[in-house]
Amino acid sequence: MTRSASLALLLVSLTMTGCFGRRAPVYTPQNAVSTATGAPLSVDSVRQAIVQGCLAKGWAIDQQASGIVRASVYAGGHSATVQIHYNSTGYVIQHVQSSPGLKFDGHYIHRRYNHWVRLLDESIKRQLLAPAPPSSPSPAAPVPVEPARPVEST
Repeated sequence: MTRSASLALLLVSLTMTGCFGRRAPVYTPQNAVSTATGAPLSVDSVRQAIVQGCLAKGWAIDQQASGIVRASVYAGGHSATVQIHYNSTGYVIQHVQSSPGLKFDGHYIHRRYNHWVRLLDESIKRQLLAPAPPSSPSPAAPVPVEPARPVEST
């Protein structure tokens, strides 16, 4: 192999590594819903966990419909939008759109997007495992009061 052919091969491999090294298949997590106690959750509880998980990681809720939450994140000059389809047994996070800098081509995308979605997925899982707050505050128990005793005079 000549020196110029070796140099050309090296340049091609470096270019490909630079282009593809930061891209990966689009991460599309699909998770079954589970709670710390193993108790089943309502669809509304799953929706609330998804919304809270999004907000905790800086995702803005764009839209909510029955069984779908659409959320977007903006960071470092890039943006991404996902749809989270859910029911009482699970959810899936799907890519909807992203800024050109994330280089989505239908199958591959910049690793930064996958990182954001992994963090979002972990946040939703944490919300699902968190103990549910009481649905309504219980009234305070009355404090027993002893009847006043007559004062004895001496």
